[in-house]
Amino acid sequence: MPSVAHTSIFFVENNASTGQNASTPTSLIRAASGGLSTNYWVVVGRHLQTSMPRTSIVISMINLPGFVLTGADPPSFSHCPTGCVFNVFALTTPAEITEFVHSLPNKQCQCDPLPTWLSKANVAILSPFLRHFFNSCLEHGSVPSSFKSGYITPLLKKADLYATDVKSYRPITNLSVVSKVLERLVARQLVRYLTENSLLPRLQSAYRAHHSTETALLKVIGDILLALDSGNLPMLSLLDLSATFDTVDHYSLLQRLRTSYGLCGIVFKWFMSYLTGCTQFVRTSATASLPLPVVHGVPQGSVRSFSCCTSPISCS
Repeated sequence: MPSVAHTSIFFVENNASTGQNASTPTSLIRAASGGLSTNYWVVVGRHLQTSMPRTSIVISMINLPGFVLTGADPPSFSHCPTGCVFNVFALTTPAEITEFVHSLPNKQCQCDPLPTWLSKANVAILSPFLRHFFNSCLEHGSVPSSFKSGYITPLLKKADLYATDVKSYRPITNLSVVSKVLERLVARQLVRYLTENSLLPRLQSAYRAHHSTETALLKVIGDILLALDSGNLPMLSLLDLSATFDTVDHYSLLQRLRTSYGLCGIVFKWFMSYLTGCTQFVRTSATASLPLPVVHGVPQGSVRSFSCCTSPISCS
């Protein structure tokens, strides 16, 4: 009888119902006046954390930020290798700023003072001022409060979903172009540090160069074919995290960045500043909802969204 080849990726799908009156036909309309939809996306992470039942599936190996089961032990974090420390940012240059500005897509949101095409056309004039501004943020480990306030544009996940159900929408956070340039500066240095110190999981296929869904699929298919050729019966378990970006626990994320990846000093202070004092609101074509504080999650649409997924999931 063929043996069973197990994979140590466990998938737990949670379809917990969250939000208040999320399926009522007026939910999206009421967002403009009462902040209902904003409240749904702000608290969805906390609701999922507290409502997720304990399970008999062994998931102790999964230490995702925000993945906290009610009544479960507090999350544990592996320690980064000795000597891996990321405590200061390198200062940026006008050339680097120009590179990032030119790489931006030609779109902007209502919080941008200038259209992106105009910023690109005048980047030679703006870059010295942006360099001084960005270097001040990097040296002091701070993020301007205006960069931490975003407005949500709800996008329907699939065309066949109910347009009146708030859960049918993906909350894309609109952030200013200038804030995204700052994010790219930080992301480049963080990814370089993680790569040079081999801190990224070997099989992580997202948020890194030369890794994608294609390489992940090739790996899985290759493992299945090898198992079959060896006379084994392969089994694949798939994990679907509900509202992944919305359920990131800020404290757990910061603890992981410090303990598992060696962030400290000004660098750690910068990430603390980014996650503190965030607000968001829903904007429609005519009006906007009331802003609410964000205590869970990272913006979908932010360059730094990858940081919440930088977590080891053991895989064989």
